[in-house]
Amino acid sequence: MNIDISKIVVRGNPRTKFEHIDALASSMAEIGQLQPIMVAEDGAGFVLVGGERRLRAAKVLGWSAMWATVVTLDGLRSELAALDSNLQADSLKGHDLDEALANRKRIYEALHPETKHGGERGQVAENATCSAPRFTKDTAEKLGVSERAVQQAVQRAENLTPKAKEAYRSEALNKTEATAAASMPAPVQDKLVEAVTQAKTPAEARKAARELLNEEKKARAEERRKERAEKIAEMADAAPALDGAIGRFPVLLADPPWRYEHAISTSREIENQYPTMSLDEIKALGVADITTDDAVLFLWATSPKLAESMEVVEAWGFTYRTSLVWVKDRIGMGYYARSRHELMLIATKGSIPAPGLDGRLDSVIEAPRTKHSRKPVEFYERIEAMYPELQKLEMFAREAREGWSVWGNQAPREVDNG
Repeated sequence: MNIDISKIVVRGNPRTKFEHIDALASSMAEIGQLQPIMVAEDGAGFVLVGGERRLRAAKVLGWSAMWATVVTLDGLRSELAALDSNLQADSLKGHDLDEALANRKRIYEALHPETKHGGERGQVAENATCSAPRFTKDTAEKLGVSERAVQQAVQRAENLTPKAKEAYRSEALNKTEATAAASMPAPVQDKLVEAVTQAKTPAEARKAARELLNEEKKARAEERRKERAEKIAEMADAAPALDGAIGRFPVLLADPPWRYEHAISTSREIENQYPTMSLDEIKALGVADITTDDAVLFLWATSPKLAESMEVVEAWGFTYRTSLVWVKDRIGMGYYARSRHELMLIATKGSIPAPGLDGRLDSVIEAPRTKHSRKPVEFYERIEAMYPELQKLEMFAREAREGWSVWGNQAPREVDNG
């Protein structure tokens, strides 16, 4: 029967996201509604039991009524019992099993709406209780499988396009490929089906599927990284400077003026080059006032100062992750080994994203030494490639660089364009 859409109540969270609604709406506009939604009578109206994606698509199309099957709660209990009998008989496989589990979810959550994702405790069907376990737990225990397996089966049933479902049913797509495809947009799913069906051999089909799925996975990861980085950049722009600080930055590069307790000769003491600071003075710098809650730190550290550098990382509120190495063209001084390298520690705080694949380059850079404490331009370029979207600050800077803010008693305020 056709029922008035305005009389259908959807229990649970109305903000729950469903994939491919626009694609489904386009299909329904072209070929109509092929399957009824399922509703239960509830006073003067109806409660949705199954078919929320179709209902949302109908609303997108502006339909006032749609085809529905009306059931009673007692009827739902009988249907659930029959469905469970079939499931436990282990007679359903592949796509048919997925559809049965998706159907079980619709019936189970209609009987126990308090267990539905986003549902409110106390919002229960007639004669239902609040003691029912969530759908995935109840189903997994009955079938002797994991909750994750149940969840993936329902996702395949609900999210695969018609072409992808048919390919899975015919075993052109295996379960792993179908599971991955269920989380992807409709055009990608159909592209996957085309790739595996056009392959000449099963081995070529599996290879084509792996390549396309890996490509899509990387693209989606990069999209999420960029979205997160852009959000952090917006927060950095909006964050007020604290206590007269110069601003808030998500990327911080620092080359502290370490104070060494010994020098081979007074002519080589670092104080001859620039004023130094004690470890306690460096640790006490108000780095929290000039960095965002989500931030990455690039900290220069010589080998003798490695332990102290780790103290600085912790004092500034960061967690050590990894390091880069600068290999120099000339050997330096040292009591135990004459140093020819310097370290750049990488540390993070909050939920700063890792760089994209294009920003993950070689951890070793070979570059000549220049003036005291001047660092190779390659390291600036490396940081810019890792976080192109984010604002950057260099502490203890010796020279300005385009796109960077600088802080330090020797830092020029403008870039020297020569």
